[in-house]
Amino acid sequence: MSGPARQALERFLRSTSGVVGAVLLLALLLLAALGHALAPQNPYDLKALDIMDAQMPPGSAGLSGMRFLLGTDTLGRDLWSAILYGLRTSLVVGLASTSLGLSIGAGLGLLAGWRGGATEAVIMRLADLQLSLPAILVALVLISLAGPGLGNVILALVLVQWAGYARTMCGLVLAERERDYVAAAAGLALPAGRIMLRHLLPNCAPPLIVLATVAVGGAITLEATLSFLGIGLPQTQPSLGLLIANGFAYLMSGAWWISIFPGLALFLVVLAINLVGDALRETLDPHEER
Repeated sequence: MSGPARQALERFLRSTSGVVGAVLLLALLLLAALGHALAPQNPYDLKALDIMDAQMPPGSAGLSGMRFLLGTDTLGRDLWSAILYGLRTSLVVGLASTSLGLSIGAGLGLLAGWRGGATEAVIMRLADLQLSLPAILVALVLISLAGPGLGNVILALVLVQWAGYARTMCGLVLAERERDYVAAAAGLALPAGRIMLRHLLPNCAPPLIVLATVAVGGAITLEATLSFLGIGLPQTQPSLGLLIANGFAYLMSGAWWISIFPGLALFLVVLAINLVGDALRETLDPHEER
């Protein structure tokens, strides 16, 4: 491991909240990856469900003798199993949409900052237009036009996110292109693509990494909101937002666990991601250390 990488790792490990967040996030990722193996029931297999097991409180035993650790929902689904399935979907949506949004936005911002002129004006005005609209409103319109589904939700979240990365990258490139190492590379007549990818991109990447880390939690929350409103993922697709929505109507009738446990899972995911993002900010920018 190189010296700067070792120093960055040491700074990260000195952050108690960052380590706690990383451990929690790793545990959640493992649960999501191994969910199908760990879940005692496939909650989306109608043959495995029994309506007589509906709304059973945590720790109850069903008619088949199966014990429901976190209880069941209104369809008789084991909540622990449903959360494991939904956790995977929520993480896939967050990671996929953020990765694609980061790639598109960073690429357009890099191009705009380097080329300047009309290219910068067009890309930045499009980004300004995107950022002027509420993210939830844009996602609602896009999904209403395209229809519910995993792919459409990811696409909508990508279109919501790219503008922030583009504007951030453009600002970073405009500052970096005035530095001596960029002038030296240009003086050697290196191709513009090589200067952008080999010199500018690595020096502009740290702030974008921090921004993207926090944005994963935002994307997961936005997907949960859309699914809660009934226009995100279909009922046949597991999602933490859908699980919360399914039990919301029964929250005040005493069946609190149907919404509370999926909501707690969503809270832990977003909390872990935000803790890691905050620690990365301090790690990649030592001047920000408390």
